[in-house]
Amino acid sequence: MKLSWCLALLAALAVPSTGLDVFRNYKSLSRYCPAPFFNVGPECFYVNRAPKSWHQARAACQRMGGDLAEPTHTYVLLEALRDSHDSWEDKWFWTGGEIFNRGGDSSQWTWFSGRPVTEWSENQPQARDGEDCLMMGLDEDPPMYDYFCAEDYHSICELDE
Repeated sequence: MKLSWCLALLAALAVPSTGLDVFRNYKSLSRYCPAPFFNVGPECFYVNRAPKSWHQARAACQRMGGDLAEPTHTYVLLEALRDSHDSWEDKWFWTGGEIFNRGGDSSQWTWFSGRPVTEWSENQPQARDGEDCLMMGLDEDPPMYDYFCAEDYHSICELDE
């Protein structure tokens, strides 16, 4: 089952198409997600609108059986959020990444799986002391920022498979 959706996704991504086509194809690879999670392709997400620090947000996601989101395709998740939540007051969300090696401009960031974070917004990551947590800006392109973990924001949880 997992192999079939992987092959379908690879086929969809291999054909020259618009980002919207990839989004539609990816969405068609859906799986069942228990409430309050919603599916984006084969992944299940939940937006926690209660502002929390990054550590509090991660603990809340883990209590639900998941973790902070580590989307396979960040832009597909962004499109889904933009389509379904166009009236967000605060458009910043904690996600599941962490600084791996602090070294000024050469700091390395990874998702929890160890996959490198690559979708950095302009002048990001800043790697200032204390900006050790990863967040996504709904109106940013590319969307990823490093920021101070103690600040309270919405968060995106992802259900473990």
